[in-house]
Amino acid sequence: MNIDYLVSIVIPTFNRANLISETLDSVLAQDYTNWECIVVDDGSVDHTEALLTSYCKKDSRFKYIKRPKDRPQGGNAARNFGFEHSKGEFVQWFDDDDIMEENYLSERLAVFTKEKKIVICSGYSTDENLNIINEIILKTDVNLYKEYALWKFEIYTPSILFRRVFLENKPFNETIIRGQETELFTRFFFLLNPKDYIVINTPLFYYRSHTKSKTETSQKYNKVYKENLFFISKSNFDRALELEDLDLIYFYYKLLIKQFFRSVDNTHNSNAQKIIKFLIKRLNNKNLFLKLKLMLFSRIYLLLKKGNILKKHLRNHKISI
Repeated sequence: MNIDYLVSIVIPTFNRANLISETLDSVLAQDYTNWECIVVDDGSVDHTEALLTSYCKKDSRFKYIKRPKDRPQGGNAARNFGFEHSKGEFVQWFDDDDIMEENYLSERLAVFTKEKKIVICSGYSTDENLNIINEIILKTDVNLYKEYALWKFEIYTPSILFRRVFLENKPFNETIIRGQETELFTRFFFLLNPKDYIVINTPLFYYRSHTKSKTETSQKYNKVYKENLFFISKSNFDRALELEDLDLIYFYYKLLIKQFFRSVDNTHNSNAQKIIKFLIKRLNNKNLFLKLKLMLFSRIYLLLKKGNILKKHLRNHKISI
């Protein structure tokens, strides 16, 4: 293995002084030693600063910086700010409560040939106490964009090691606060050819799930979150049309229709209006229908039968198009 390559590990953090030590200790334990670890504080008010100062004194490979006040609060801006301060040829974003196996870096660097832009590994999904819930199983021969966009390929922020040049001018989207990894990954994966990536089905990290908070969040209708979801869905619908992929077109058409009705049911009329205008604009394109095959027509027909109540919803909720 060539140890000349510097790997930049970028970790955003917010009030996780009680957990981040485990994460940083797993960084220290790496059998590949040419790394820098940049921890970006997103405005913590606990003892994160004191803790990180001690780690920086212990090992100069750790760097502790704070998100500037003129950058938006949230993980996206913190990740981008850390990336801007990084120097490595390879970049690994990581979360402040997850854990690396000691060969987390070395296993993927070993297969990172010159033509590869990313290497993806599997991991373990755990509970809050790092008890393993399940091993994430990945197919190694995969159409990366399609499988991920169809929610059939389970990867997370720690899964991907990036070659730096692939990331230039394509950072995390700082205008969204929900689904940021999905937005980033679908945008990147769409640009890749099979020769650009490799998947190794070897679990190299522990992904900690905070079940209670996620469940509570998912049960609430948050307008900003739903607007972010629409942004991601419409982007992938357009990519599906560009690829002329029937599975993707149907998946995102159905998802957008579902988002429309949820918006209406929750009196989120501005979002409902945006969704229906977007779909009408896309589906009014006659050339689109000429490209679609009978399978897609039959699928959409069932949805359009249900969609006959759209006008009623629009009238009842005074949504103009």
